[in-house]
Amino acid sequence: MHKITINNFGPLTKCEIEMNEFLVFTGSQASGKSTIVRLVYFFRTIKNELIDLISKDEIQGKSVSIKHELQHVLKEKLKLLFGPSFIMPSTMKVEYFFSDKVQTTITLSSDKYYNVEFSHSLEDKMYDIGKMMTTQISTRDFERISQRVFEVFDDNADVVFVPAGRSMITLLTDVLNYFMLQADKEFSEKIDYSTREFLRLIIKARPFFAEAAPSPNKEDDEMMRVFNLLHSESEKLLGGVYKYEDYQERLYYGKSKYVKINFASSGQQEALWVLNIMQYLTYHNRNVLFIVEEPEAHLYPDAQAKIVELLSIFARNGFAHAKNSVMVTTHSPYILAQFNVLLLCGKLLDEDVKSRIHKRKWLLPKQFGAFHIDERQVKVALSDTDGLIINELIDGVSGDINDSFDWLFDKYIHQKETQLDGIS
Repeated sequence: MHKITINNFGPLTKCEIEMNEFLVFTGSQASGKSTIVRLVYFFRTIKNELIDLISKDEIQGKSVSIKHELQHVLKEKLKLLFGPSFIMPSTMKVEYFFSDKVQTTITLSSDKYYNVEFSHSLEDKMYDIGKMMTTQISTRDFERISQRVFEVFDDNADVVFVPAGRSMITLLTDVLNYFMLQADKEFSEKIDYSTREFLRLIIKARPFFAEAAPSPNKEDDEMMRVFNLLHSESEKLLGGVYKYEDYQERLYYGKSKYVKINFASSGQQEALWVLNIMQYLTYHNRNVLFIVEEPEAHLYPDAQAKIVELLSIFARNGFAHAKNSVMVTTHSPYILAQFNVLLLCGKLLDEDVKSRIHKRKWLLPKQFGAFHIDERQVKVALSDTDGLIINELIDGVSGDINDSFDWLFDKYIHQKETQLDGIS
């Protein structure tokens, strides 16, 4: 099982987290939730950067060091994801373990630049991969080398990062292609790295939702059953059907009535591409690590519960074994409460529960992890007794608000009673 250890990176002091099929991170703003998932995103895309290097003509057939080329790419990527290194403490260290012997480490050099190192085993494996590239490689050879890279990192999943602030993306819908493909390179690169990659995925996926794109059907196929369920449940959450027509993003409320997505509600805008990307990836049968920041943004509580169910359907992609992995950051007690509902379904494994909650939405506790970040510490957020998210994390804030309200209301009643006594 993959794991990450973090020491003095950003707002975090020290933690160790084992990867699981479904991970949830909660805590106050600026506590370090996004830092953790962005670090995971960085490490899990190392394989993709290596494959991209292999595909470049200037690398193929040349006596260059794959290790050194990859280190250069990764150092630049760290700056794009986390900003300049000089703000980091000299004791900073982050390690990601793909296996017992294959790991990558981030530290700071003596002059406070990012430093990326590979374990001896990983270096040896990359050297062997480099020897496979002594001549110009064919498409077949490239596929063979890519498969070897997946084996080395024990990971063949695509990694998709869905950042917060998604409603802003929909406001750019009419100029998105120009903005990403034709605008000044220096200007476009000022966009946050993960957001830029997400925009590229949206541009790639939009034609899938054109009028001629495949629609839900009744084929007796596992992938299509999951796709159909995601599609129908997404339609319920959005209150309409998304289509990309005449170079416009539209939300249809009937056969001919629609609203352009940049005029839809903020909740619909925030949820839209979380839902669309899950459908797109499912239809294309991709194995994915899906990282979503704040899926609750601008959604009413019942819609927050619905989006948790959709994330569970996507993660499970079938009941017996998880195919995809999901990581979520959230501030919402409603999101946490709904995770507990689905975890209880997975604990009960009772066929009677299907009449209330679809079986594909259930979460198995052994495949689930939750963490609370507070005062720079990362703590397990699951109860030792029942394996559910600890109630205090769900009810704690509302409890504080209720305590304040009760205290104020008691004073209000006392004041009214004093006034009535004065009148009498």
